[in-house]
Amino acid sequence: MDLLLCSEELVDLIDFLRERDIHNEIEKSAASIFQSERAAEGRDLLIAMKEPYPENSWRFSYRQHWSKTAGFFCPPEHFEEFHKALGGGMSSQEALLGFNLARMKTDPAAAVASTMEALRKSLDSQSRDQCLVEQMGELQKNADFGAIEGLLPWDQPPFPGSPWYKGREALLAKWAEVDAAGAANYIIQHPERLGPEMIKPVTKTVVSVDFESGMEWVQGLPKGEYFDDATSEATLFLLMMEDKGRAKQLAGKVGSEELRQHLMEALSEAETPVGELEEP
Repeated sequence: MDLLLCSEELVDLIDFLRERDIHNEIEKSAASIFQSERAAEGRDLLIAMKEPYPENSWRFSYRQHWSKTAGFFCPPEHFEEFHKALGGGMSSQEALLGFNLARMKTDPAAAVASTMEALRKSLDSQSRDQCLVEQMGELQKNADFGAIEGLLPWDQPPFPGSPWYKGREALLAKWAEVDAAGAANYIIQHPERLGPEMIKPVTKTVVSVDFESGMEWVQGLPKGEYFDDATSEATLFLLMMEDKGRAKQLAGKVGSEELRQHLMEALSEAETPVGELEEP
């Protein structure tokens, strides 16, 4: 590591070992350079490394991976120069995502706004899909959760695969750890932005932390779509815990006939012995 840092030669060495199924920790160790007194040298080597080509992007994926780590540990006064020097491609985006991840503890609104601007460019970099999930995991208890949620777009119809949908779920789950009632009230009060399904990550957090009090919380929600979605999430949690009796009892409280039927079908499948399942 002292000799190669995070250079093309290091990538050659890693690939050489991988091709021979030799386990090594060099790839992980390379990230440590950006926390050392030689971090600036490591950033210069990343700038010099080639950006991946479509036909063999795996070969130079280390540039993206290390650029994110370099961005995370990069001093703010040096980041703009480093980010620009990477060339504006996928590695540049990864560096920005790493930098924004570090900023979540000090200025989360600015970090999320910057990330959203980067995601709108649609560069398909390594951590694009999960970057907002990672960032929301760094939110502090005193964060303005509502203001940060307002920075995320709302797909119509909702697209669960989008980075901002996943990020919103992670934000609401984090908010629920601090103030479940506040998170639920925010969802209910913003129907133009959030659908009833957004109550699910809040419910999952609540019942995971303390199931019995979580169940009381769910049953205290106003009847309707939000209650139904929260109750269905709690039902599936019970099913996962193999408490099928209570799951069936809870599913019966769902007001939506369609959703209740779906839950009952899931319960029926769970009760069917594996040997009796039909061949697909």
